[in-house]
Amino acid sequence: LIAGTNVKSEKYSEGLKQLVKEKNLEERVIFYGFVKDKDKKTIFSATDLVLFPYKDIYQSGSMNEVLSYATPILASSIDGFKEFQKEFHCIELAEEHEWKQKINKLLKDKKLQKSLEKKAKVYCKENSWKKTAEKTIKEYEKLLKS
Repeated sequence: LIAGTNVKSEKYSEGLKQLVKEKNLEERVIFYGFVKDKDKKTIFSATDLVLFPYKDIYQSGSMNEVLSYATPILASSIDGFKEFQKEFHCIELAEEHEWKQKINKLLKDKKLQKSLEKKAKVYCKENSWKKTAEKTIKEYEKLLKS
């Protein structure tokens, strides 16, 4: 399932569709397009692995959303994701030449999948809106007392 909202280049999207056709995978690959909020729980609950093959990023709201469903993630080994993985350990990273190998490993290694799911739940609990609000209030209280 290839899903998402904003493919920056129509040429990229068409290239993916052409690759699927060339590999005779039309029966196995679905281009879903925009995922509506009402469908997210169903899709992410039925997903074994979500890929983030980005070339550059500073922050990913979509990654946080996927983590909230405790779905394992394989992301590009770029600075933003490396920093995130180093701090929270809830995603796996892949260099450009490692994608096929890492995808296969993650799909077969149920122990690693469960570990990533557990770490995603911890990350989401520690970084919830409520926790963030509590930390913000504490900082404001410190400022008011100084």
